[in-house]
Amino acid sequence: MKKIFVYGGNKVNGDVKISGSKNSSLSIIISSLLSNEDILIKNIPNIKDINVLLKILKLLGSKINFINSNLYINNKNINKNIIPLYLSKLIRSSINIIPSILLRFGEVKISFPGGCNFCKRPIDLHIKVFKDFNIKIINLNKKYIELKMFKKITNKKIYIKKISVGVTLNAIFLSVLSYGKFIINNVSTEPEVIDTINFLNTIGANINIINNTLIIYGVKKLYGGVYKVLSDRIETGTFLLSCVLNKGSLYCLNTNNKYLTKIIDVLKISGANIKTGNDYIYISMYKKHKPVTFSSNVYPEFPTDLQPIFTNLNIINNNKISYITENIFFNRFSHVNELINMGANIKILSNFKILCTGVNNIFGKTIYAKDLRCSMSLILAGTYAIGQSVIIDKGDYIDRGYENIFYKLKSIGINILYFNYF
Repeated sequence: MKKIFVYGGNKVNGDVKISGSKNSSLSIIISSLLSNEDILIKNIPNIKDINVLLKILKLLGSKINFINSNLYINNKNINKNIIPLYLSKLIRSSINIIPSILLRFGEVKISFPGGCNFCKRPIDLHIKVFKDFNIKIINLNKKYIELKMFKKITNKKIYIKKISVGVTLNAIFLSVLSYGKFIINNVSTEPEVIDTINFLNTIGANINIINNTLIIYGVKKLYGGVYKVLSDRIETGTFLLSCVLNKGSLYCLNTNNKYLTKIIDVLKISGANIKTGNDYIYISMYKKHKPVTFSSNVYPEFPTDLQPIFTNLNIINNNKISYITENIFFNRFSHVNELINMGANIKILSNFKILCTGVNNIFGKTIYAKDLRCSMSLILAGTYAIGQSVIIDKGDYIDRGYENIFYKLKSIGINILYFNYF
């Protein structure tokens, strides 16, 4: 558990280096299980979710060396096909380990995946895709799932009922080393999925994407290689917003700007001055920002992971009204009541929409983080609130997705400190 103390009122100034993408890193590391050769993956963030995943892979038999954002991995000695509850329950992406273990051993037993509980996140879409690939569900209960592959996977054409990153990844992982041609329709084209595809193609896969359809030709084996993970667009958006909320100027370094269009659009509407280079973004804000009505949706629209964080954009605005619509997850508003406790005027209109009416100020309170993005939302609220805010992060959620976050925030002028309690 963490207690995070934030003192509002400081301007933002300086530069911050953006870490590698959390979600890309997780899926690329998992996809490396499909190869038995030496692989070096660069730009991996040292965060809780990554370290949990590496524990799982070491347990399965992977040889791993993680030094200074460089991950050296070799999976030729994988010798287990059971992933225990105490690890798989900690990260959502553990469900994406299933295909590579099935392809190695023909069967797998895994506890239900974990991650943030900001809404109900069933695995029914994953189950459907497994069945589409003729994989049998041997056992499915509240604690674990057991699957078995009775024959080799060959030519498939499938349709994913609802666009999903995790389900798309499982379909890819089941196809790349199987025999024939695989057509997968209605896939996710989030940057992190594309990054994973690029990695797999680098080590020998044959994956093609046309709009939201994947055409995959199975190959006999995947090789070794070197690959650099793209930078984290959610972290980039978080730091850009910190400048808008607290005024000042900021350089975000090591960015992938082609994936940030909608984020930059929202910030420009708020009044921010933004300039972009090949791998950096400069933002400055010295006037009152405007509220922005926006909606989250699948890429290339505004990312759902920034919706709770960008709610802060619409709080201090002198009775001006704005709306935020969440189109991905049911009731992803765990941050709202905590912001209301600080003095924000927000009404939840439905499980997918909130109404924000601007107030003159919010005030430091003791508030409670319920998940990763909620935690970051409350930290940013504390940066412009009057007085001291204390964020109780019982699950250490902030460590799951932000590398060196307290150091980075301090380096740009935010007055923040934390204490760990065990």
